[in-house]
Amino acid sequence: MTQVFFTITLLLLIFQTIYHSFFSLKIADFFQFKSTTASDHLDIRDLNEDDFRYIFEGDHNELFVMTDKSDQKLYFQGHPIKSIAFSPSKTQMAITYRPDKLTGEVLSLALLNLINGTSREIFHTEFPSWDITSDVQWLGEDYLFFLRHCGSSCQGLSLLNTHSGEVSNATLAYQSFPEESPSTHFNDWFGKEYHWEGHFKELKSKKKDNKNYLVFVLEDLTGKGAEEKLIEFKGN
Repeated sequence: MTQVFFTITLLLLIFQTIYHSFFSLKIADFFQFKSTTASDHLDIRDLNEDDFRYIFEGDHNELFVMTDKSDQKLYFQGHPIKSIAFSPSKTQMAITYRPDKLTGEVLSLALLNLINGTSREIFHTEFPSWDITSDVQWLGEDYLFFLRHCGSSCQGLSLLNTHSGEVSNATLAYQSFPEESPSTHFNDWFGKEYHWEGHFKELKSKKKDNKNYLVFVLEDLTGKGAEEKLIEFKGN
């Protein structure tokens, strides 16, 4: 009788040990799985060169990358990215991101060195809806430019020195009355004035014959006949 009782007790202890071990393993596996799937933060510095072809903008002006598993939101230092722009040499990347998780009103601009992986913040604003109203673009290797709010019939144009962080502002104005011929005026950062016929449509930059140009795309009243006006940018 004593031997039977001892055998039953031993079997119960073995079963209890196996049960607790199995149950603990399942709980551990569950939390490990949840931790992996919940961490969908994909830092842009972890992307391969080919991955940049599959970046797209989401519904809330934040960037995602399409992977073979899923679409993942892109982050920089733990913050969602709004836009990126490669320098002409492809050695630098300008990144705009939202560092304020609570309100989302603040916007920062950082430079990422694609050769050594270092980064630094060069611009910060608490009023992005006023200070940055367009994509950030490169003008050569040392400057960035973007539109800013100005008022009716005009837009501001900010020039950012990537070395010093200094910002200079210019003015882009145009006729807004239907009875007047369309025209565009540009007062640049160095005191020069330009006047062209046509409505302002788009602003971009290009490099040609080792020179950097600011490019104004203009169109007529019908919205056709787009024409480009180039201004050579020498950095002074």
